[in-house]
Amino acid sequence: MQELLKEIENGRLMNVIRIGKSFTNWSHELTEYAAFYGQLECLIYLVDIARCPVTQDTFINAAEKNHKLCLQYLFESCGLDPIYNTDIVTCYAAGNNNLECLKCAIEHGCQVSQATINAALKNNAVDCINYLKLSFRME
Repeated sequence: MQELLKEIENGRLMNVIRIGKSFTNWSHELTEYAAFYGQLECLIYLVDIARCPVTQDTFINAAEKNHKLCLQYLFESCGLDPIYNTDIVTCYAAGNNNLECLKCAIEHGCQVSQATINAALKNNAVDCINYLKLSFRME
C-alpha cells in the first residue's frame, strides 16, 4: 500500500497502473490521497478504472488543498452524496481562501452556511470573504 501511495503522491500514473495490476485493496484512502496531492490523472484512474470508493473526505481534500480540477472532476463524475453535510466542502474551501474551489462547490450544489462564513472570517480569507459578501449579501 505504501508504495502505491507514494506513486499517487508523485503523480506517476503508469506506476500506479503497474502496481495496481496485483493490488486488491482498492480503498477510499487512495482517492483521498490523490485528491490531497492534486493528482488528477491518478484520481481519474482510481475512480473510473479501479473503481475505488470516493468519500466526503476526498472532496474535502481537494477543496482544502485548492485542487479545483480534482474537485470539479469529483462533482461531475461522482457527485456529493446528499447524506453528507454539504456545507463542509464550502467550509474547507473558504477557510483556506481557495476561491475557485469555493465557487466550484457552490456551483455544484454545496451549501453556504454561517459555518462557511465563519471559516473564512476566522482565517482572514479575504478573497472568499469578498466573494461571499457580494454573492450572498453578507454583512
